[in-house]
Amino acid sequence: MAEPVIEPVPQDLDMSDDAEYDFEDKVGVEKDLSGDGGCRKTILRKGEGWQVPEAGDEVTVHYVGTLLDGTKFDSSRDRGDYFTFVLGQGKVIKGWDVGVASMKKGELANLLCRADYAYGAAGSPPTIPPDATLKFEVELISWKSVKDITGNGGVIKTIVSEGQGWQNPKPADEVVVTYSARLRPSPSPEEAAAAAAKKPQSAAELGLPVVASSPEGGAVFEVSQAPCSGFAAALKSMKNHESAVLLLKPECEWQSC
Repeated sequence: MAEPVIEPVPQDLDMSDDAEYDFEDKVGVEKDLSGDGGCRKTILRKGEGWQVPEAGDEVTVHYVGTLLDGTKFDSSRDRGDYFTFVLGQGKVIKGWDVGVASMKKGELANLLCRADYAYGAAGSPPTIPPDATLKFEVELISWKSVKDITGNGGVIKTIVSEGQGWQNPKPADEVVVTYSARLRPSPSPEEAAAAAAKKPQSAAELGLPVVASSPEGGAVFEVSQAPCSGFAAALKSMKNHESAVLLLKPECEWQSC
């Protein structure tokens, strides 16, 4: 068997250098994503566009996991159901957090994860032996982008559908927005603990009443004149025709956040 071609990912780029860097996705070329050989990726099918998920995003994948001898130990495809997790939060093995963060929508790739990027010295009995290097065929189906707009948890934005272009409105720009606002009461400690064990639900899914909404055809206003400061902060991060769910803490509803 021929030795795979390995292309390390540049860690520090001197943009004033005359050297040329090739960031094009190449099918069949193995890349060392971690820089230490712990997580290597080989693209089997290119994805769409240029965006990749970020830490905190909820990603949805299909995968097949095998040992190096080809023994299959797990497969979402066999179960007939996608697997969803929050990226970059240690919810999965380290190799997945590293590998999936490099993938584009629709991309199909093999991730080769050394033991310290997988289940370590202990393995995961009875299917994964100690110190095992694992191979995963992963397809990135989609992701929901969840962003802390204000940096203090005051405004959390979850993108429902991506917008168009790359420009964001400025405070003095006039926008046309359709929206509905629902009041979500603060849960008791018991309710918060129970909710933490379940999949998060939107206000609409919870059946909370609408307390404010835009008129038919949308509301027209300058970004800086949005109904509340948290709304304005989120609008400045949005693109044309983007759809998102905003979770605003009380301090970002009617005052500066």
